[in-house]
Amino acid sequence: MSEQDKRIIDRIIVASEGHDLQSLQVARLLREELSVFALEWEMTPKKISIYAQRKNNKPDFDQINSTYFSVSEFLYLISELANEGYVKLQSVNSTKLESYPKQLFDREKYQKNGKTYVERGGDGTLFLIQADYSQYYLDIVDILDSLAYKIVFPLQSLKEFKERGYLTQEQFFRREEVSSTSKSANSSKWAAWAAAIATFCTIITSIVNYFKPTDITDDDINKIEEAIYSSHSIKIENLNQIPRDTMTIVNKPQITVSTK
Repeated sequence: MSEQDKRIIDRIIVASEGHDLQSLQVARLLREELSVFALEWEMTPKKISIYAQRKNNKPDFDQINSTYFSVSEFLYLISELANEGYVKLQSVNSTKLESYPKQLFDREKYQKNGKTYVERGGDGTLFLIQADYSQYYLDIVDILDSLAYKIVFPLQSLKEFKERGYLTQEQFFRREEVSSTSKSANSSKWAAWAAAIATFCTIITSIVNYFKPTDITDDDINKIEEAIYSSHSIKIENLNQIPRDTMTIVNKPQITVSTK
């Protein structure tokens, strides 16, 4: 959203919290956002005119064209907020709304006199320039005429919209999901690096231990000799066999042979 959009939303929320009904009128919001003197429009034929004071007795058409786009952006914003369910539009009951052309200007300081504007209490006509956009088919005039005298009533969803950083719920949840996925990916990456480093350290330790010289004591040598000896010797005890021939085996280390 543009800075102008955010500023308008903030103004609507503040005016609502202060129960300021007049500041919630679309006409007033639009007039206070204008950087020109006055805005006029008609429906038959469709026409919108922007009045601006001269600067150094010269017209500033860049400012006027910029104002036209600002007015369009403002009206599209209010329409979008209403369509998305962030605000409700309440109608103002007045018979004055039927007359054309309609004007938006500071009525406390100025008044319309024929085809021009004069200061209240002043003695002269204001030096104004008029930019007429009637050569275009302006559907923006339809939107302006339908919204200008409405009251914007903000709903709770508009405050939540601001709290989410001017993001819709879908945009907000998508951003949170992307952020969560990014954090998970970073955690997995660091876990993989940690596992790789641990494996590398284990390999290095094994290599070092493999080539590290080992001291063998006399006691170790004796144990090795006993193990070798026991694996190759057989101890015969309590062995008593009665053969069928004349050979006799007794329980002695010697073997005696007798013949008849």
